[in-house]
Amino acid sequence: MKLYEIQSEIVNLFITDDNGEILEDAYARFVELKGEEEKKLENACLYYKNLLAEAKAIKDEVDNLSKRQKVKENKGESIKKFLDNYLRLTQKDNFETPKCKVTFRKSTGVVITDENALIDEFKKTEYKVLTKEIADALKAHREVTGAMLEERNNIQIK
Repeated sequence: MKLYEIQSEIVNLFITDDNGEILEDAYARFVELKGEEEKKLENACLYYKNLLAEAKAIKDEVDNLSKRQKVKENKGESIKKFLDNYLRLTQKDNFETPKCKVTFRKSTGVVITDENALIDEFKKTEYKVLTKEIADALKAHREVTGAMLEERNNIQIK
């Protein structure tokens, strides 16, 4: 029986006979239905907790793999810098074997010499609302135009 069906059947238990009295077996069925309802709710909570545990395990594994990936990338970058420095010091423009090839290509890059001297067109500005500070001000009964405190009920399943 589905959870919503339990509620529907509980409501139907209070249908009376012709004398206006609740049927004799209604109480026993009510207790039985409440037990089923509790079990269904408990199972839903346990399923929720299980999903969160699995999600955490996956996240932990992703974090572990990400760390390993970063180590490999850093090691690769170190070897690339070593090769770059070595080939420049030995004044070799390239290196090639049947299994690998190292070459250099020219490129152009920008070097900022004085960031304050740049005009605004070339500066990026960030806008961030300081919600924690606004909350503290509102809790201290200060008026903050464009903001208000909202009371919320958040479900917690443990």
